[in-house]
Amino acid sequence: MEIAYSKILDDYKTDISLNQLALETCMSKYNLIKSFKQVYKKTPKQLQIERRIQKGRELLKVRSDMSVTEIATTLGYADLASFSNQFKKMTGVPPSSVKQC
Repeated sequence: MEIAYSKILDDYKTDISLNQLALETCMSKYNLIKSFKQVYKKTPKQLQIERRIQKGRELLKVRSDMSVTEIATTLGYADLASFSNQFKKMTGVPPSSVKQC
């Protein structure tokens, strides 16, 4: 489990393949998700989203030279809408409001 957890935290910018995580942990995809959720109380995908939003929040506060779109792209999102929707869902505010602070 720790291998999968660390990989997700380190490689949060890329869409991590569940197949690859399963291979690296020597588990089936089903067992990986089930065990991961028991240990960390979330799925691997949920952890990746949380990590991306956490990093996005940090970048929005310290990188005034980057637009919200650039930050979304840096974090591995395909488009601004995907990032904005997940950001608002998790934080309750749109990324542009954090950027203005």
